[in-house]
Order: sequence, then C-alpha cells, then structure tokens
Amino acid sequence: MIFRSALPVSALGLILGGSPVISGLAFGQGTPLPGLSQKLPRSEKTLASAPANPLPDIPALQKAAASGDAAAQLALANLVFSGSVKDAKPEDGAALLEKSAVAGHAPAQYALARFLQSGVAGVKADPERAKFLIQQAAESGHAPSQAAYGALLMEQIDPKARDVSFAEPLQWFRKAADQAEPGAMCRLGMMLAAGQGMEADPVAGWKLIAKAAQTGHPLALNEAGISLQQGRGVEKDPTAAIGYFHAAADLGNTAAMVNLGNCYRGGVGIPPDLSKAGAAFAAAAKANFGPAQLLLGEMFERGEGTAANPVNAAINYRRAAANGVPAGMERFEALKPGLSKIALKEVEDAMRPAGPPSAPVPSGK
Repeated sequence: MIFRSALPVSALGLILGGSPVISGLAFGQGTPLPGLSQKLPRSEKTLASAPANPLPDIPALQKAAASGDAAAQLALANLVFSGSVKDAKPEDGAALLEKSAVAGHAPAQYALARFLQSGVAGVKADPERAKFLIQQAAESGHAPSQAAYGALLMEQIDPKARDVSFAEPLQWFRKAADQAEPGAMCRLGMMLAAGQGMEADPVAGWKLIAKAAQTGHPLALNEAGISLQQGRGVEKDPTAAIGYFHAAADLGNTAAMVNLGNCYRGGVGIPPDLSKAGAAFAAAAKANFGPAQLLLGEMFERGEGTAANPVNAAINYRRAAANGVPAGMERFEALKPGLSKIALKEVEDAMRPAGPPSAPVPSGK
C-alpha cells in the first residue's frame, strides 16, 4: 500500500514551512535510518547541506514588534519558537503570532492557522478558525495559503459522490502554482495524472511533480517516489524511488517513512532489510502516524527484524486505532486473549495521556 500527503509539523516547522528532520532513529541497535542518498537530484543533495541563516538583530525586532510591525512580530515569534530569544516561552510566540495575524499579515495568518489545526504551543485547537484564516490569507494572494486552502477543499470532496467537482480546489492550486508554490505544483501534477477536474495526462503530471520535487518539497518528493515506483507518467524505476522516499522521510514526511519502510520490508527497489524497515516505521510511529503504528505492531507481533514482543505489538495496535486506523483495534482484540493481566496493564499504562506517545523501539536481533 502506498501512502500520500502525511506531514507532521512541529511548532517551529509550522512557521518555517518544514518539519523536524528525522535522522538516526534506530529499530535495532546501531541501525540508523538512512539519510539523503541514492539517485537524488543534485539540487536536493545541495539542499541538505545548505548553511543556516544567521540570527537577525533580536533587540531591533523586539522594538519593531512592540511598535506594531506585523512582519517583525512574525519573525520574532519564529525566533521564540526556535528557542533563540532568552527567557521567552512558546506562549509568548503564540501571542506575537496572534497579533500579527489579527493585523492581517497573511504569512502569520497561515502560520497561526496551522497551530489552530492541531492545538500546539499554548494555542487551543480551533479547526474552523484555522480554515477561516487560511481562506483570508489565500484571498490576499499568499501562495502557501492558496495551496493549503485548496487541500482543505479537496478533503471535503466525497469521492463516492455521483457528481464530483474539483473546480474549486483546482482553481486555488493553479493560483498558487502560478506563483511557483511547490506544494500546489505537486497537487496539480497529482490531479493531472489522475484526471481529476481535467483530462488525465500522467506524463504532464509527472513533469509538474518532478519540478516541485526539485525544490525539496516533502510532499512532492514522496509523490515523485510513488510515480517512479509505479511507472506513472515516467519510466518505472523502483530503485530511483528509494532516494526520493529517503529525502521526504528526512524532511519529516511520515507517509514517505512508511513507503520507505515498505520498500525495505518487501525488498522493492532495494535489498530487504527488516531492521531498516522497522526504523522507518518507528520514525513515523513516533510522529503518531496511525498506519506506521499498525505496521510496527505487526513487526513486533511476528518478530520481524527483532524479537517478538506482544506487549509492544499491542501498544502500537491500540495507538493505531486511536489515530484512525480501525484495523489496529481488530489486531489488538485478536492479540488480547494471549496477554497476561500484567501485560494488559502495561498496555493500558502506555495509553494514558501522560505526554506525547512514543513508539517502542525494539532492541534488535
């Protein structure tokens, strides 16, 4: 099974437009999750080693933000979330972000909306307000918001409905793509390849996806890997697909982590390696991606790449179910009769909301 469009984001990543790099996570002892490698376009390799931008003048930003400069408020909030402002708390960054968004600064509206979607950094989740802010920013011409608003509209479409219209999301993706927004270019390529709202043209769709992937956009990198693996609009090349999955996974795309894990597990485009498969699944499971938790549970239950551990399997199945994967509860119920009372208590304890859930990582065999 191929996975698409899953990108976990941290508080900092919401503003910067990326997410934490996943590297060095191990399924077994000393088995790293590989980084950028294997047939990556040169621009993507260069992207991985790009020097960090120097910090701006924080006192000057603070002065400008206090005077009501919305762009300065956003920039300062960014620094607060990165831990670069001494004694500042995430709530301080959220307050700055709120001021900037209320002032009508489109990038701040977009960033705040992303916080509101999940409820982080002291911001209470409010999906309806998030959608409103994204729409506002999109209507002002902010390309990332146009792409995000198009994605929200796509989520509302029922593919089983008799009369499905892709006109509205397509309109927003085109507006954003006209500004070279890579996520929108990728989405347009996906729709073009599938014939959603237009005549299907997989070759033209691939060209758009590949162009977006050259920017290092995680969604596009994962989608390019899928296209190469399946030979959709481009010559089939499962080996080349691995490099794209690696790149997207390193940028925090959980769908790519699972796709990469499945390649290692099944030996698709690369020699089978169950330890590396487990590492990829564990990385996505730690980011709370339900399908990864289900797959990791399978590996623990069957002892693939590690010693069999029914407790860790049960924990991952329960977490998968909690994250919208019904098969997780089915697998847990099938496993439950074989678990002792002590083991079941361990599973229940692991499910208590004592903080962000983390996927157990096996010792390796």
